[in-house]
Amino acid sequence: MDFDERLDNLEVEATSPDKQITARMRDRSHTEIVFEPYTYHHYNDAALARQLVHVMRLVWARYEQDFQELVDAEFGNPPRDDAPAPEHRAYHDRLAEVVAKGASPDGLVQLTSRALHEWTVELADDTVSRTPESTFLRSFDAALHQLLYRHRLKVLALKDEMYGLGLPFAVRLADEEER
Repeated sequence: MDFDERLDNLEVEATSPDKQITARMRDRSHTEIVFEPYTYHHYNDAALARQLVHVMRLVWARYEQDFQELVDAEFGNPPRDDAPAPEHRAYHDRLAEVVAKGASPDGLVQLTSRALHEWTVELADDTVSRTPESTFLRSFDAALHQLLYRHRLKVLALKDEMYGLGLPFAVRLADEEER
């Protein structure tokens, strides 16, 4: 299997601290949340949000770790002695501050992430008590897709700003619109 195929097939999984929620991610754009049977309605909104924050943090960290291991195995580890060029350091500093938000169309789920490392999950009042599990999962997925789309736009806009890529005006405008 070549490098591109290994990246395309990269899948990771993480479990919430209470062991009732599993997040599965593949290729940085497909994330699936799965509840253990008969557990969704045992949560209240705050407890569910807390568990989702933890599982999202874990699955993204695991994905980045496995991704970096694949890259290192393919291309070798870069020398760590040399200090990065100032523009690269500035880019990585700003990348670590990228904040993106996503919301489900029905208003049940709002997500915020800083650099895909720190997560906030907000649920509308009484989400668990009035929403079937399948509906909640669709809402979470919609909010996550919107967040990831906005994150990608912000990263592209940052690369364009820092490295002068000459990206279309619409990409920069979309980034500014979400700020």
